[in-house]
Amino acid sequence: MTLRVTLSYFVEPNPARRGWRTRHGYASHGLRFDVKTGDESIAEFQRRLNKQATAEDGELADRIGITLANLSILEDRQGPGGALRAGYLLLAVGLAATVWPLVINHSPQWPLMNSVVCSLLAAVSVLAAVGIRYALQRLPVLFFEIIWKSIWLIAVALPLWSANHIDARTWETVTDCLTVVILIPLIPWRYVVSHYVTKPGDRWKGDHSTRSASTGSTLSARRAGT
Repeated sequence: MTLRVTLSYFVEPNPARRGWRTRHGYASHGLRFDVKTGDESIAEFQRRLNKQATAEDGELADRIGITLANLSILEDRQGPGGALRAGYLLLAVGLAATVWPLVINHSPQWPLMNSVVCSLLAAVSVLAAVGIRYALQRLPVLFFEIIWKSIWLIAVALPLWSANHIDARTWETVTDCLTVVILIPLIPWRYVVSHYVTKPGDRWKGDHSTRSASTGSTLSARRAGT
């Protein structure tokens, strides 16, 4: 009987850095070898190997899923880092410095839409300040800031830029809106996906109506008993 073995050519540089348990063994890319037994055909040999590989892939996928779930739980327990709170701080301070002076010292002839916009942004600054303490609960505040500025840039600024009709005042607004890109990498997007995309939504009929009906039935039963 002749046994022919081909070694893997994919050798990584400096195998000692991988931290193998013994210096006399090197796993390369994790290649494993098996030998066909004498009482099985080539087709049976291939089916046996494929079955083993499928089982190993499934076990690996389960381990990866458990690891990701544990990381998500750990993130929820530990809470957000300082980067997200810095985003709230930047938003709150920026709006407080630019909007609140206009709200406090406005003239009686203040245009209606300007007063509405400034009042709305002042409210956003208050919610952003609360987000410094409750960072994850106030994520919709950052969503609002990103969405409305993106809408304005795409629907208003982009057509004006394409037609070469942007004046100095519009450019100043474009610059202010483009600063929203700072918030994008600060948001914990894995938390957003797990809590705002894949998580089941709230029921249309909450537990309050169920509790009320239960309480009413209990009172009726007591009255009937008396």
